[in-house]
Amino acid sequence: MAYSSHSQWLFERICELRDKDNLSFEKIAKRLSDEGVKSARYCNLMAEHVYSAFKKGKAREARLKGKAKFELIEIKYIN
Repeated sequence: MAYSSHSQWLFERICELRDKDNLSFEKIAKRLSDEGVKSARYCNLMAEHVYSAFKKGKAREARLKGKAKFELIEIKYIN
């Protein structure tokens, strides 16, 4: 399922604050809340929301960058 533009933006912003400013999830939530940013479900941001968005975004990145591995085990012809 594709990310909404807000969810994608939120993930990128969280990564930027985490990597560039080396902020904790709690401090990221505070900063974004002060800027008026809401969660993907339009709730006030808390550290748990930030962590969840970060974790799911990283998993999504890994899934999209990874390559699927397929192995043909057996082929049967049935009349």
